[in-house]
Amino acid sequence: MGFAIRMPKSDPNRLWLIPQEPYTKNFIVALAKAYSVPVPVNSLRNEIELVSILLKGNPRDLLHSKLLFKCFYDTEERKNLYSEFYINIHLGQKRLELAEKDFDYRPNIVKLLSQ
Repeated sequence: MGFAIRMPKSDPNRLWLIPQEPYTKNFIVALAKAYSVPVPVNSLRNEIELVSILLKGNPRDLLHSKLLFKCFYDTEERKNLYSEFYINIHLGQKRLELAEKDFDYRPNIVKLLSQ
């Protein structure tokens, strides 16, 4: 996906996406094209903090458990980028998935990943 994920034990309702260049920029360009939204030219920030809810899986058994999270960004709507999406982590399969909850969130997801 182009990002590393940090899941702190101290706050299980938070995830941080950490850019991993050059993969992050390549991912954002591909996502923008797949979502049919303009490709952003903004620089990437260091980390993106998300509110998250673990829907399935056991974070203590990352190698054998598939983790499914529902994620929220800009929940207080301070940045006009409110978004809801899913992040699925399959570490044993070396797979990370991102899926928007609704098509209307697509532009905001691309923007939040590239600011």
